[in-house]
Amino acid sequence: MSVGLPRRKEASAGAFRPSLLSAAPLEKAPWVLAVLACLAIPGGAALAQGGPVSGTAGVSLLPSATPGVVGSPVTLTLRVNLSGVTGKNPAGAAVPAVLGAYQVRITFDPTLLRFDSASGGASTGYASAPAYTDPGAANANGAVTLAAAQTSSTAPTGLVLVATLTFQALAPGAAVLQPAPLSLSTALQVGPPDVGLAPIPGTGTPVTLPLDVESGELQPQGIRMDPAAGSAGNGNGILEPGEQATAVPSWKNVTSGAMDVTGAVDGFAGPSGATYAAPVAAAGYGAIDAGEISDCLTATGNCYALTVSVPATRPSAHWDAFFTESPSTGDIKTWSVHVGKSFSDVPASYLFYKGVETIFHNGVTGGCGGGIYCPDQAVTRAQMSVFLLKSRFGSTYVPPLPTGTAFLDVPFAAFGAGWIEDVAARGITSGCGGGNFCPNASVTRASMAVLLLRTEHGNGYTPPAATGMFTDVPAADPFAKWIEQLAREGVTTGCGGGKYCPNTAVTRGQMAAFLSKTFKLSL
Repeated sequence: MSVGLPRRKEASAGAFRPSLLSAAPLEKAPWVLAVLACLAIPGGAALAQGGPVSGTAGVSLLPSATPGVVGSPVTLTLRVNLSGVTGKNPAGAAVPAVLGAYQVRITFDPTLLRFDSASGGASTGYASAPAYTDPGAANANGAVTLAAAQTSSTAPTGLVLVATLTFQALAPGAAVLQPAPLSLSTALQVGPPDVGLAPIPGTGTPVTLPLDVESGELQPQGIRMDPAAGSAGNGNGILEPGEQATAVPSWKNVTSGAMDVTGAVDGFAGPSGATYAAPVAAAGYGAIDAGEISDCLTATGNCYALTVSVPATRPSAHWDAFFTESPSTGDIKTWSVHVGKSFSDVPASYLFYKGVETIFHNGVTGGCGGGIYCPDQAVTRAQMSVFLLKSRFGSTYVPPLPTGTAFLDVPFAAFGAGWIEDVAARGITSGCGGGNFCPNASVTRASMAVLLLRTEHGNGYTPPAATGMFTDVPAADPFAKWIEQLAREGVTTGCGGGKYCPNTAVTRGQMAAFLSKTFKLSL
């Protein structure tokens, strides 16, 4: 039996702040049509048709905090990423695009969230409040549309923060917000005046925001799926389609006295196309002393059991399900559960399966295309630059726009140019010599040790002196201290037989394990 997320009656919307527009759909407003039909930048000459423009803009929402708390405001930043959009200047050189105007529609569940208002973003030219749908209409339809045009002669490039949206969290659950670009236009920045007004394609990335109820007595600490001990599944730490697996949440008692705590599943759901069920919907945490942490497996052995069906088609490449837990204290927590077997070429029996699923879940990689991961393919230095910074700073991190001048073999439009220049600016690497970066060269296990530790600890970090831990890496080897420190941190045990294999290229499968361990990524 499928257990759906609870559907509570929407709270009264109350009085809304006045909008810049009437309650009529924003996309029909004359103001918007005028902006999109004729764009001018104050202080600059009229924009002339130019190009060609290539690439796709990415539109996303970044919550200021997660999870959200029911009864409190929730704010999200609307971002337009132009890092991958370039054009040609009159000399034929690749140049970055700037955002001329945008119109974005965001859908949401009005039983979980109530839209209140939108204000300006942090990027130059978009600090003024955008035009947006009247809140009454937005909440009736579960959708809000925002639009604005560039208002400064200094046009933003790269990652553009165009607006901040404020919602009210109404009820616990997993709130999905889906941005969809209705219209985006760019101008090519080649120096005053800007030239090249052109429409560009865009894609929207949904965000799922858990909404919780906090009693002030318990604090959620985390969740483990399918543990080896006492597991109803295969014990590999991942819920797979068709498997019944144990869910083990943990909670901290933040009161001054002990309390007996039990829990119940209040809902289990996910993307359509699969069936979600909780065959065991109750858990026991025993008596939790003041300041202590308890999980149901250690305390009583009585934990939840969750299962998802095997769908004809995977409902989402990155498939997360969400279950809502209600402890006896009155807290309500929406837990995210990753569903495995994400790539057809990475079976559950693969040695680095959990590492691959972990970095995919954390947005470090999307695979190599077509639903596969290419686990045995060697990692290039350009790919490694992306992996390092996303693992360290999160999936939403975007590097500064590249200059195309840092390395002779990394022009402005090269794959990963911004990421490559970013790792160099941070002192993680200085390239491969002679002013080059060698972006297509494979990463060796020796150089990987340096890259991982400098990204983790900072460019001023120096490991302790080497002792000769591996038979094929003598203590005098310049990479020895980095390799041995990686081993001391539990990231690697070598390649077997007391060796490290320093000159062997690192595969994408191996790199997934190295990244998840170094940066302590979790599912």
